[in-house]
Amino acid sequence: MVSKKEGQKYEVWFDGRQLSLENQDTWGLINNSAINKVILTKNQRQEGNYPLKTEFITQVSAREDLEDINSAETVLSSDLDLLELAQKNGFKTCALFNIEGREALESAWQHAKDYDYILVDFDLPTNIPLELIIARLQNSKTIILKSVTTLSELEV
Repeated sequence: MVSKKEGQKYEVWFDGRQLSLENQDTWGLINNSAINKVILTKNQRQEGNYPLKTEFITQVSAREDLEDINSAETVLSSDLDLLELAQKNGFKTCALFNIEGREALESAWQHAKDYDYILVDFDLPTNIPLELIIARLQNSKTIILKSVTTLSELEV
């Protein structure tokens, strides 16, 4: 995941949700790198061992998941009602938007301003939808992250 606000440097988050905790080669690389923000599932967060530098972004899917999360963590979800509850409980929030089509794009930028972060994943290989969201949120404090899988995709 990559984010950048005008005048700021890139911020890289590692998405470990699909990575088994048994994959110690990759986790060792991440844990010993400059990356300190890691996206995890609730189970990974509870069962894994991470360096003190780690800032956790924990994906939740139900209200009861919030009970097991430390207040210093960021809550990630595509459920906007759940994120609203997380905000009421004092959590930083990151809305997950899988954007496929114009309606989803419009909905994402309209809701995005309500969250500390948004994580967007597009169905198109172009950055035009991302640039539209950046333009719509330029006066917002929301930090925009784009899901990428290769280093070449870091270019915005």
